[in-house]
Amino acid sequence: MSSALRLENVDKKFGGVVASKNVSFSMEAGTIHGLIGPNGAGKTTAIRLMMGALRPDSGRCTLLGVDTASPQVLTAKEDVGVVLDEAYFPETLNAVQVGKILAKTYRRWDKHRYDSYLDRFSLPRDKQFKDFSRGMKMKLAIASALAHDPKL
Repeated sequence: MSSALRLENVDKKFGGVVASKNVSFSMEAGTIHGLIGPNGAGKTTAIRLMMGALRPDSGRCTLLGVDTASPQVLTAKEDVGVVLDEAYFPETLNAVQVGKILAKTYRRWDKHRYDSYLDRFSLPRDKQFKDFSRGMKMKLAIASALAHDPKL
C-alpha cells in the first residue's frame, strides 16, 4: 500500500506555545483512521497540517505524495473527502442547493452519486439545513465528502 498521508518529525508552535512536537505518522491508502484525544492534544492542529491549512515549523507533511507546503497541494485536496464533528453548510440551503454549490467546487463531482447518497440516507431534498436533525446533518456531510470519489 502507498502512503496517502505522512507527517515526519513535525513541530508546530503558536506564539511560543507548543501545539505539536516531533509528530510522525502515516496513513496508508485503503485504511480508516480516527484521531482521538483530550482537548488540547493537537488533533485539530494535526488535521490542519495534513490539509495544508497550516505549515509546520519543522518537519514535513505530505498528502497523496504532495508536500503540503507546495502549490500542488490544492490539486491533491481534490482527492480528499473530510467529515468533521460538525457539518458546516449555510442554514438556509437545502440538500439540492448544497449539491449544486459543491458541483462547482469539485472537478469530479458526481451528481448521480450524491443523489444516490441522499436516497440511501433518506435525506429530504427540499428541507432547509437548519431544520435537519444532527444525524441528518452528518449524513449530508458524508454524502458531500464521498460524492466526488475521493482517494482519501
